[in-house]
Amino acid sequence: MPDFIQITIIFLVSVFAGAYGSLAGGPSLVTIPTLIFYNVSPLVAIASNRMGLLGLTSSSWYKFHEMKKINYRLGFVLLAPLVIGSFIGVEFVLNAEEGTIEKIIAFFTLLLLAIFVIKPNMGMKELEKKFSKRHYVIGIILAFFAGIYGGFYGAGIGTFISYILIILFGQTFIQSAATNKMPIFFINLLTSIVFIISGVVVFWIAAVIFAGSFIGGWIGTAYSEKLGNEYIRWIFIAIVAIMALKLLLNS
Repeated sequence: MPDFIQITIIFLVSVFAGAYGSLAGGPSLVTIPTLIFYNVSPLVAIASNRMGLLGLTSSSWYKFHEMKKINYRLGFVLLAPLVIGSFIGVEFVLNAEEGTIEKIIAFFTLLLLAIFVIKPNMGMKELEKKFSKRHYVIGIILAFFAGIYGGFYGAGIGTFISYILIILFGQTFIQSAATNKMPIFFINLLTSIVFIISGVVVFWIAAVIFAGSFIGGWIGTAYSEKLGNEYIRWIFIAIVAIMALKLLLNS
């Protein structure tokens, strides 16, 4: 049974991860390594963390809905391919090595990061343009592969979805952070069920992360408009860079 200090540290880390994760994605970049530090196996850490982050997605979804920042049409368009892909990803994480996939993901993450450096105004203002069927087809294909990664590892899945929403559909950083919460909630929920059935979830860990990330997600979302797109952009870029480097170093 864990001691009070261990529970407190995991809880505080989850609050911090939930606060920035509600805006830029990537809370698992902090929570999973924390669990592994306490000798939790990687598979159990991924599974328990996935269930715990339902706290973040539920509180952020509610707050962004109150603020009327969510584009539900786009959210539902991406939902099905994300969920289908996530089930494939879960099968990978339960049965396969992750090194090669992480290298591929790291490469494309750095490539996409370069786009934001080259085009610094991207995501700062909503682009008013008409979307053709081609935009939606590309979005669905990209969402499918993002879903595979989300089910497989999960760290930064919100960041990948934000890429799709910003680059392909012209959303701002705040809008993309809001719109991605609904599909991510269902990815976390459905993959958590698979992990529970597989017997790899430690429920006290999931409960602590749920509580911490719920509070952090509420705080981050509540202050999103005060922070603005410029500040969130830099948080986003920092998270993406850390995520890519971590994947490369771990591979």
